[in-house]
Amino acid sequence: MKKAMSYQIGKKTQALEPRYDQYGNLCTIVHELHETYMVTKSPKQIIEENCSFYGCDYEGRLKSAKQILGLKQMVPIPLSVALGVYTMPTCSPDSDKCFWLFLGHIKKIEKYGQKSAEVVFTSGQSLVVDVHKDTLEVRHAKMALLHYILTKRTGVYEKWESRLGLSELWRLL
Repeated sequence: MKKAMSYQIGKKTQALEPRYDQYGNLCTIVHELHETYMVTKSPKQIIEENCSFYGCDYEGRLKSAKQILGLKQMVPIPLSVALGVYTMPTCSPDSDKCFWLFLGHIKKIEKYGQKSAEVVFTSGQSLVVDVHKDTLEVRHAKMALLHYILTKRTGVYEKWESRLGLSELWRLL
């Protein structure tokens, strides 16, 4: 596994997994489509740094997502609307057990034991998280809704609708 001091989230990022290193420091296992990294920062630190990298701080993105969706907690974050990079926490973002999952890579969510879920990615990889399947599915749906609303507001769908026609666009989705 590759080690890094920082990490730039992109379209290949599937999940950020919290993990303590041998010295007791909270680090992150980054799951990409074809690679895995160990980053010496917490998942939330990576999210905050990438929010700034993509043009707005974490608090600003959190506040706007809360307003758009009418949520108070467990809010998905639009890291980059232009790239379609959205993420959601599996529990409180301040928890050392919080995974961050990325839209577009989640193939399905399956029940795993009594209170856990297995997230299966489009790459075939999977992770088990300590969140009930139904709860995770609702959060995933809210992340997809946030993606739809922001994409609609930025006019991306209209561009495709004019090129392909409305019925052709929805057939592709």
